[in-house]
Amino acid sequence: MSEDHFAMANLTGGQLNALVKKHGGEDGARRFLRGETVVVPAEPKKLLEFVGTVPTIAVARFATSEKFRKGKTVDGVTISWLGQNFIDNFGGLVETNVDAAELKMNRLLQSALDLPENDEPGIIMELRGKHKSKLAQFHQILAHKQRTKDFSWIVAYVRDKNGILWAVDAFWDGGGWRVGANSVDSPDGWHAGDQVMSR
Repeated sequence: MSEDHFAMANLTGGQLNALVKKHGGEDGARRFLRGETVVVPAEPKKLLEFVGTVPTIAVARFATSEKFRKGKTVDGVTISWLGQNFIDNFGGLVETNVDAAELKMNRLLQSALDLPENDEPGIIMELRGKHKSKLAQFHQILAHKQRTKDFSWIVAYVRDKNGILWAVDAFWDGGGWRVGANSVDSPDGWHAGDQVMSR
């Protein structure tokens, strides 16, 4: 059995025809086989656009129940609403020895999910291991945004009191931040223009 036979054994006639068409017809396919042209892979779809950095200071102790208080302003952050997922999973969380950081703000260029699905990479994958933040840092980012009147929707990936990663989000409703927590497995994604925190 010839080598050519093995190379084509698993391709249908339609697939071979599609390959020839992708190379510009028979002449294009022959040029490719002679090494006169090359196939350049398509650029992967970019989900995020870097907006800028925001410095955060070190925090020795950060208690959720002290900082996220509905109807109150604490350290420059006004909270108007807390979602039940946030209350159940982050209520009672205390972070200690949180380092100072230069956090990156990234704008979503299109709607996307947190995790990959089908052929879509997902936000966490695009951040390449730089997605995790602390709630203390998220609170400082909210204070910065409130001070600068940048009320774009914001998402951060934070571990709860049981070590489970959540997409914690906030948006300004005119009177304060509405803060929620969504499973990273949620089929509901984020929208173009939303901002994502990363390290």
